[in-house]
Amino acid sequence: MDNLKISKQWEEEKKISVEKINVHILNTIKNPLEAISEAYRCDKITLEDYNEMLSVIQNLNDYFIDTYNYYKVLSQEVEVMFKSFYDPEVEKMGIVKGFEKEIEKGMQQGQDKAKVEIARRLLRKGMSYEFVAEITELSLEGVKELAKEIMS
Repeated sequence: MDNLKISKQWEEEKKISVEKINVHILNTIKNPLEAISEAYRCDKITLEDYNEMLSVIQNLNDYFIDTYNYYKVLSQEVEVMFKSFYDPEVEKMGIVKGFEKEIEKGMQQGQDKAKVEIARRLLRKGMSYEFVAEITELSLEGVKELAKEIMS
């Protein structure tokens, strides 16, 4: 009977010890997740960096689970934590940043088209290739190609 009592006490102590370790691991994972999310929100890191860092932390979590064979509950809690950090708001921020990049790209393309059109007008007015290249910031070769197009 005493052996059974000691065995139950040992199991209880083990369970409490494992729970303390689980809480410690959860906090160890949660704190960097919060710091990474804050850095992303403040534009200190890119969405790609953010995703890479989340991946590293997920790998660490997997390592803890595999190495120490902790309860599946821990893994589920970490999974919920990851989903809460990589939420639709983060997705929206990534989409907004993507739109901003596309807008910048479109603006650059518009500027490039305007330069080409100005170069064409200057060439039609008889300006030298060098002058046109200097004014439009196009390459001399590009200006010569435009001149060939105009003449054909």
